[in-house]
Amino acid sequence: AGLIVNSGNIIAANGNLGVGNHNPASKLYLSSGTIVIDGNVNNSIITSGNVGIGSLAPTVKLDVSGAVKVESFTVGGSTLVVTEQRVGIGTTGPSSKFDLMDGSVTIRGSNAGLFVNSGNIIAANGNVLIGNSTGTAKLDVNGGIIRQYTTNTSNQYLEIISGVISDTNGLHITNGSTVNGVYFLNSAGNAAIDVGNTIRFVIDTNGNVGVGDTDPSEAKLVVNGTAGNFTGTWSNLSDRRMKKDIEPLQNSLSTILKLQGVSFYWKDPSRGAGLQRGFIAQDVEPVLPEWVTTQADGMKRLDKVGVEALLLEAIKELKAEKDTEVNDFKNQIKELQSQIDSIKK
Repeated sequence: AGLIVNSGNIIAANGNLGVGNHNPASKLYLSSGTIVIDGNVNNSIITSGNVGIGSLAPTVKLDVSGAVKVESFTVGGSTLVVTEQRVGIGTTGPSSKFDLMDGSVTIRGSNAGLFVNSGNIIAANGNVLIGNSTGTAKLDVNGGIIRQYTTNTSNQYLEIISGVISDTNGLHITNGSTVNGVYFLNSAGNAAIDVGNTIRFVIDTNGNVGVGDTDPSEAKLVVNGTAGNFTGTWSNLSDRRMKKDIEPLQNSLSTILKLQGVSFYWKDPSRGAGLQRGFIAQDVEPVLPEWVTTQADGMKRLDKVGVEALLLEAIKELKAEKDTEVNDFKNQIKELQSQIDSIKK
């Protein structure tokens, strides 16, 4: 028994409703055609196996015009969860706005990219741009800080800082402690290395190098302390082809005799501990002014250029004097011996 309407639409006695079918096997069986719930486009339609919600012409299995609220659902065997304004893929309990468990994200297309806050971009060409939308480097950061570290101070970390922390602009490599690390700085325009919270090495804007000295402005290499060479020699270019106005040194011995050697102690022990021997720049300047330079702050520096040549020529002059004296003595002895021989005869 059943209710037949227009000889085609049947309500079967077993409680099934058939539309266009005389023997419906399910509660609602549609043989052909579409189901429209109120013809208004804001409502629903089922046609050709597609479901439209808010759409009267669905082109895919589920075509929704408007917002969808979903507790959770599964796609291709992997769980996709949307809950409390969080999206989880591969996890049922996302801990952040987007939580991807054991997987990767692929962005394809020549113009594709991942935009965060309209300023941080991962470009499709493999470049990572932060605060910059037009960079061409693999990592291009416009402003701000790059920092990789952990809260565990026993682990090393890397910071690249720009204009945030005073005297630490540049590259900072440390184990997490402010006194056990290395900083490559850009302090006052200079590049420097800070070890143990103290600047140990500086290259200034003129290319001068300071070791233990933060202001090597007066020389290409300034060492505050002792410099040693244990396996080689210090050498300078000395080719005749590089020199002009070459003249032998004169009066070297008399020049050396005008210099006053002294012993002293440095007021700043970091310049050298214990008894020192050397010269005083103010004493040397009247004798060899080319050895002395005056810094901008008035301090005088001593550079004993050619001291070896000066000492060598002084020794040669002294030897020449002694040779003359010895020859004179020999001649006198010879003359005396001649006189003695004459008396004996």
